[in-house]
Amino acid sequence: MKSIFVLRVSLLVVVVGALAPCAVAGVVAPNGDATTEGNSNNVWPFSAGWFGTNSTSRDQQVYNASQFGASGSTLNIGAIAFRFDSAVNPQTETDFFPNIEIDLSTTVVSADHMSTAFGKNIGADDTVVYSGPLTLTGTALGQSPNPFNLIINLQTPFLYNTARGNLLLDIKINAPGSFPISALDADSTLGDGTSRLWSATTGSVNDIIGNADTFGLVTEFLPPTGAPEPSTLALGGLALVGAGLLRTRTRRP
Repeated sequence: MKSIFVLRVSLLVVVVGALAPCAVAGVVAPNGDATTEGNSNNVWPFSAGWFGTNSTSRDQQVYNASQFGASGSTLNIGAIAFRFDSAVNPQTETDFFPNIEIDLSTTVVSADHMSTAFGKNIGADDTVVYSGPLTLTGTALGQSPNPFNLIINLQTPFLYNTARGNLLLDIKINAPGSFPISALDADSTLGDGTSRLWSATTGSVNDIIGNADTFGLVTEFLPPTGAPEPSTLALGGLALVGAGLLRTRTRRP
């Protein structure tokens, strides 16, 4: 009588490996601000309407691939979230944007080395992940840091692979919002893994050239709503194969 227990163990390794790719569930960038307040704040780009009824804006922010784990790590981005700066008085704010476009792409440019030409920062896989009206709502709790509760659920998820380059977030406010959002938590540290290019003139959503600096809104990238966590998939596979391990069979000579 010979047990095939070893064969079952091999199957366990293969299945778990297949169900648990090098993926991440969610990322805060810059990583150093995940649980601490950033060293700055900024109202751009969601307060463009404050600067006049015809104000529009464009804001590109790049996040180095190193913020998302080892090369080859993947993140299926289904939502992006921001948080209020701790200096904002406790309150709930809502801004309605009649026309906004958000793109994501994989880019070769890196933080603190962005081109001042918007078009040169965009990657070949540029994807419109949100287009149309948007109601942005969030609450400042007077905490340091505040929670990431200014959430934008994307219409089209973007599968980001760190092996292909850095991540570019491109926000175009095509029509001013109804109420300017207060300052959001940001970081202005050279070498923190993120920086931005922004426009600053009336009607500037159509600007070709912008202003580059080392600012960056502290951003959380999340998987699509209802998507299972990678760890959940792995445990599910483990449970299925583990059940098989409990039913070890023998074979006759």
